[in-house]
Amino acid sequence: MKINRQFIESLKPCKSRLDAGLRHYSDWEGTWLEFFELDKISTNDKLWVFTRKIPDIEREQREFAFLCASRVVEDYESVETKEYFTLVLFIYESGMLDLLDSGGYGAAYRAADGAAYKAADWAAERDVQLEIAKYVMGGCEE
Repeated sequence: MKINRQFIESLKPCKSRLDAGLRHYSDWEGTWLEFFELDKISTNDKLWVFTRKIPDIEREQREFAFLCASRVVEDYESVETKEYFTLVLFIYESGMLDLLDSGGYGAAYRAADGAAYKAADWAAERDVQLEIAKYVMGGCEE
């Protein structure tokens, strides 16, 4: 899958998000890993793009959601939350991520946002999340 300005525009970002980063890369095209390395697009904007509804990477988005959520699950007191996470962990470990619902992008966005919100250093947590996104997309590059 190639990432370029047209692809990002199809996700309907706000004008400021589009203008802030992509004005430097109007003719750029590359892979997810190359996109994650662009220095004039903020970490938040890269994660925003990665967590949109993109059917071609939904499985990777679910893995991203799981890995982000796993960083904060212990902070939750709810037994139901921990039981659900245990079930998701089993599904993840068994390699059957496709059993999870089809809302991978929504789960990815909520997990990343929740983890960043809980983190003492929000910006540092976003950097960790970008590393997680690189990790899950590393096996998908063509």
